[in-house]
Amino acid sequence: MIIPIGIFLFWCFVTAVYNQLNIKWLISFIPLFLMIIPISFTYSKFDFNGFQKYFLCGFLLTIPFAFYDLATSYFGFIPFGSTSALFDYSAGGVLGNFLRVRSTFSEPSFYAIYLCLVFYVQSDFDIKYKKILVTTIIILLLLTLSLTGVFIMAFLVYYKYFRGTIIRKFKTIITVILVTIISYIIFPSTFDQLINRISNTYFSFNSSNITGSEESRINTFPVLINYFTSSDGNILIGEGYSNYESWLINNYSYAGLLSSFARGQIHNAFAVIGISTGLMGLIIYLSIFLIMGSKNILPWDAIIFHLLIQLSYTLMIGYFLWGILLVIIANKNQKMLENISHTT
Repeated sequence: MIIPIGIFLFWCFVTAVYNQLNIKWLISFIPLFLMIIPISFTYSKFDFNGFQKYFLCGFLLTIPFAFYDLATSYFGFIPFGSTSALFDYSAGGVLGNFLRVRSTFSEPSFYAIYLCLVFYVQSDFDIKYKKILVTTIIILLLLTLSLTGVFIMAFLVYYKYFRGTIIRKFKTIITVILVTIISYIIFPSTFDQLINRISNTYFSFNSSNITGSEESRINTFPVLINYFTSSDGNILIGEGYSNYESWLINNYSYAGLLSSFARGQIHNAFAVIGISTGLMGLIIYLSIFLIMGSKNILPWDAIIFHLLIQLSYTLMIGYFLWGILLVIIANKNQKMLENISHTT
């Protein structure tokens, strides 16, 4: 993997130099290098022995903070860490009078993605109290009110459970229905808000509206196409490594500040990379995942899972973009190790 990753990093460097970016880009290029390099290494199945146990313990640590978020909404508690520089409990996490559950993550959608990752990991192993674990994950996911999380979870439930035996499919359907009903009974107003967000996003997608938050999040690929076809875009080189904000602001300021495009943000990693490094950079980037799948470094379901995450992620530098890949590699190796132990 070192060759395709090295080519991608080199192309990022070329686009920054070609566009004569301010030297500040180099400051962010260093952490990008440090985050992406670990996935280029070759790991044995013994390198992550015990990974799953520690990973699930990490999830359990988030649950008390999630309950505290609920107490903030229902009992008027002060948001945890609201006066600390370590946590960001901005107004963006409040919908109506409900503080979307985020459990110390900077965004509720980030916690939702993390919950999907926990669900993905636990689905590959036999765990005590698995039904309780899965129920807790799904309820917490719904309480984040994250459409990204709901969409990704729907894919994972289908891929991990609906492709099995008839009995497994039936049990999965019953479980999902029961968890949904329980969530609605306990948190009716919160559930209604989630349905409203889904409905609003659906109509925004059909209308290509970009003036609001959900509207600009769902209509990102047309923006990328617009960049490739516009007179002020550079289809081959792009605007330069991680340099997409100014083009977005210049072309979409008319949409108003509720639109993420007008603020220089676009919630789609493919669009970020396409605008920053051009079509060539996007092709090189996608080839990394194709090679991972073809060489069985990652299973194809994990690659699809990660690609779905990127449909709502806005940073080239971030633990969700690169760190999750390392977690999935560790999960695959741990699964191989357990399969060996079961056959010996």
